[in-house]
Amino acid sequence: MNNHKRTQTIVFIGIMTALIAAVTAMIQIPIPTGYLNFGDVMVMISAFVLPVRGAMIAAGVGSALVDLFTYPQYAIFTFFIKMAEVLVIVKFAHYLKGKKRYIPFFLAGFTMMFLYGLVDAYLVGEISYMPISMAYNSIQAIANSLIATLAYPSIIVLVNHLRGKG
Repeated sequence: MNNHKRTQTIVFIGIMTALIAAVTAMIQIPIPTGYLNFGDVMVMISAFVLPVRGAMIAAGVGSALVDLFTYPQYAIFTFFIKMAEVLVIVKFAHYLKGKKRYIPFFLAGFTMMFLYGLVDAYLVGEISYMPISMAYNSIQAIANSLIATLAYPSIIVLVNHLRGKG
């Protein structure tokens, strides 16, 4: 990788980190179980617009930064959960080109929901809390997965244009 390309990649990682943090912190919709944010949409987008390691860094750092100021007990867990979301999307990226492009996004959403369920059960000290947490997080998972699925074709066009490929 030449220096120009490396610098450009680092800048894009920084921009995605900031966008993930900003969208998570600033766009919040109150719901009965807390609030819905759209940070996971940005996490999911980072998985296909950045190199894998860069997407993991942007997702983990951007999301954990917000938790440091809002729910600090979750920050370290969030760091790794968001990285896992990226890995799930990358693993199932072959579906992005077909009619089943929703699969990677919904699997990533389920991964987030499941892992936060484990974290909440650990923090509460009761494994029976896991399904309750998963139910609360299901709104977040479904909404963000749906938006990412719908936005994917437009984002790809935009990214290709920015990269000079279309």
